[in-house]
Amino acid sequence: EIGDNCMFGPNVQLYTAEHPLQAAKRNSGMESGKRIIIGNNVWIGGGAIVLPGVTLGDNVVVAAGAVVTKSFPENCVIAGNPARIIKELTEDDAPTTSLEQQRAKINQIDKELVRLLEQRMDVVAEIAAVKKKAGHAVFDSEREQQVLETILNHVENAEYEETLSETFQGIMDASKRFQEKHLGE
Repeated sequence: EIGDNCMFGPNVQLYTAEHPLQAAKRNSGMESGKRIIIGNNVWIGGGAIVLPGVTLGDNVVVAAGAVVTKSFPENCVIAGNPARIIKELTEDDAPTTSLEQQRAKINQIDKELVRLLEQRMDVVAEIAAVKKKAGHAVFDSEREQQVLETILNHVENAEYEETLSETFQGIMDASKRFQEKHLGE
């Protein structure tokens, strides 16, 4: 039985078959088996051997080449022949969130951005209608500069200033093209 999100290095061996130690019983062909249970998020390094009847708890890391002869609880690193616990894993040792989790966060943010940009474009359409009625030109360089300065004042992380400035310049350029299309310029 293998849990979710498990990783196996090359040449990992899981043995479930057993045979008697006494030659006479062994020669009779008698054999038995014991299941191996591997929890969730277990990582088994290359060349490791897991013997019959072993249970590995969740979040166990088995070092490459280890020979696992007995069961181990969750949240530990095991190594050696026979394997033994060399480290207990704590919350601080937990892996950072996965790429899929980070992408899911981005997808949610993108969904919200689309909603906000659609609201913005509704206002841009209203501005285009006002400009058309008043006979104003689409481009107002003073207003554009004012918007960019205001945006930069809202940026909290200086490392993002250039990227966000470029992003908003792109949004304003797209808004101008939208207005030009609606004003017939």
